[in-house]
Amino acid sequence: MWKWKSVRFSTLVLQCTFFTRLIHRLHCINMSCIKGRSYWRRRRDIADSVECHVNELMEQLDSAADMYDSNTDQHGTCRSAACESDIAWCDMCATPEDLHSDDDFFDCDVSEQYDVGNQSDSSSCSSDDYSDENLAKLLAVWATDFNVSQNALTALLHLLNTYHPDLPLTAKTVLQTVDNVEVVHFKDGSMYSHIGILSNLQQIFETHSDDPCFSGDSLSIQVNVDGIPLHKSSNLQLWPILGILKGTSVEKPFTIGIYTGCHKPHTVQEFLHDFIHEFKQMQSLGFLLGGKRYHLSVHSFVCDAPARAMLKQTKLHSGYHGCERCEQRGEHWCNKMVFPATDAVRRTDVRFDELADEQHHVGKSPLHELGIGFVSQFCLDYMHLICLGVTRKLLMLWMRGPLNTRLSVGLLNQISQRLIDLRNALPSEFARRPRTLFEVDRWKATEFRSFLLYTGPVILKGLLSEPLYNHFIC
Repeated sequence: MWKWKSVRFSTLVLQCTFFTRLIHRLHCINMSCIKGRSYWRRRRDIADSVECHVNELMEQLDSAADMYDSNTDQHGTCRSAACESDIAWCDMCATPEDLHSDDDFFDCDVSEQYDVGNQSDSSSCSSDDYSDENLAKLLAVWATDFNVSQNALTALLHLLNTYHPDLPLTAKTVLQTVDNVEVVHFKDGSMYSHIGILSNLQQIFETHSDDPCFSGDSLSIQVNVDGIPLHKSSNLQLWPILGILKGTSVEKPFTIGIYTGCHKPHTVQEFLHDFIHEFKQMQSLGFLLGGKRYHLSVHSFVCDAPARAMLKQTKLHSGYHGCERCEQRGEHWCNKMVFPATDAVRRTDVRFDELADEQHHVGKSPLHELGIGFVSQFCLDYMHLICLGVTRKLLMLWMRGPLNTRLSVGLLNQISQRLIDLRNALPSEFARRPRTLFEVDRWKATEFRSFLLYTGPVILKGLLSEPLYNHFIC
């Protein structure tokens, strides 16, 4: 009986995923469709719809359980042809078509991600494959992949408890949420928690030990540092240190450490102390993974301009000596700092370490202890420089700039209409569909990139004058 209920698990997961999707859609009801109704009336309508859907799901589960009981002999063996076909379907990991009606949501093969009983011979499966412990692990992966809230996961666990009484009843137990973490408190009231590099690499090795990056004796990671405001009503910020192991089949970021406070870290030495200490040990002494010794190195640092200036202890990009690639003094032009010289002395790793351009530095970075290149291994931020920088600035000049650069409203309408016409012609690889130019204030970086590289050269052809079009292309 437990085996039959376990192979039904993938169907139940899909139904509960659709249930979560329904709740989200009910909260996004178009207000024009219910104009004139009060706030509490709308809440009652949403609650009634959710309750109706929950009752339908429970009726389906009860009817399925009754069908199993009516077709089971005294030894617990199912004799029904329908039940045998269901088990065969689960063994082949097929998914009913009616559960895939939302193409935008089910864009991956759920049967491969949450493989329950995926064996060619069901008799060869051990009882551990269908245990409640295994179901709890699958639920944890499912909740993480689909960003399911803890309240929704807890409600699902209570529904499953009738059929799997050994499953936990709370989301924290399934997700194995850590209650106690080691935190370093600074004098200014900020805090830092170091999760570690080695612990993350061990988790990656457990699932990707066959990747080419583990064939040698050296591993390299890419590091990112950035600040995130947590609330609009307070100055509380989060500054995580993230890493990516280069060379793996699935390059996913992992958290090395987290800093929180009402401002960015005052001293980069305190902020990076634990990270540098662990990295130096793994760099010089090495570490063991699967009985083999590896050494760690830095692939690159990927940060935005303010974070790069903090880590490298240099002037900001708006300073007179803020250029990261050449040693020249900037000039103020139209309330901006520009660096017009094209033949200035190049900034190199050696000259940076020697502090040749003293005006460029505000201190000595603790990252010098890692022996990295502060010019060659610090990438310039493409998203802010090109997508949200040059491309956005160019569109703003066409729409709201001086009269000698501004395009007419009729021309802007034609460009916007062509963007709308392309919405259904873009493949699924594009993250977002085009929007009109009049919504440019809400464009994301991916939309500016698509306009610059793909849609812009096509829709601007024949609308812009030849000098403007050639300037956009070049």
